[in-house]
Amino acid sequence: LTGSACSGKTTISKLLEKRLGFKRIDDDVLKYRAFSNKFEYPALQMPNPELNWEEWFNQSPEIMGQWMVDIAAEMIDFLLVDILLEGKSTPIVVDFAVEVQRITDYIPSENILGMFATDDMIEASYLYRDDHKHILDRIMKSTLNPKSSASKMSKSVVWFSKQIHTSCYEHQIKTLYRNQILDVDSQL
Repeated sequence: LTGSACSGKTTISKLLEKRLGFKRIDDDVLKYRAFSNKFEYPALQMPNPELNWEEWFNQSPEIMGQWMVDIAAEMIDFLLVDILLEGKSTPIVVDFAVEVQRITDYIPSENILGMFATDDMIEASYLYRDDHKHILDRIMKSTLNPKSSASKMSKSVVWFSKQIHTSCYEHQIKTLYRNQILDVDSQL
């Protein structure tokens, strides 16, 4: 599962795990950071405590979004190891927002699903979800204008999500768009 933030990837992957016995693997930045170094994996080493948080959260959406593209690309090596460690006995679902062209050497296109939310949905909810609360907390504590910094961060996530959407479109990947009509079971 790839796609935008707030599209339901994690919810669906957890349901596949619970109901159908899939092994769920997701992009665990902190886990993978411990096995990386700043020379081979510079994006994965960011952000870090030495950063000027005001500058970090106030980059343009394109620069911050490109960092998100880069960190996803760097995590592929680690995700592949996790997948290989699982072996072939259990079906695996990988919950990982990444451009499709970066993974088609490993995962056939027909086994990839892109899940997407609208820009408005991403901007309205990304920073306010429990799993991203730490980002909003850091923005609130470490920037001079938290509202502006949060808006830039949300726009960066939208920019990143658009890169993934374009990638799915160009590679003719099946897609599912989150909406208020489909409940979670219908999406599954």
